[in-house]
Amino acid sequence: MEPGEKIPPESDGCRSHCPVFGVASGVPIIGLGLVIIMFGGALLLTGPSPPATFPPALLFLGFGAVLVVLGIRR
Repeated sequence: MEPGEKIPPESDGCRSHCPVFGVASGVPIIGLGLVIIMFGGALLLTGPSPPATFPPALLFLGFGAVLVVLGIRR
């Protein structure tokens, strides 16, 4: 672009892709959700641990599930 040229306005089609990975499908969001769910499961499956690990594990599992649902609904 030349200095002085205006940037064209974004069309509606530009907003339908993933802002992080730049793809239109929900696959990256689903993959990220599955990884977060695995981290939450690992916290729960590591054996006897203090009760302080239970709330973060639930947060990981819940947020991962939300990301998977958002990726599927896309």
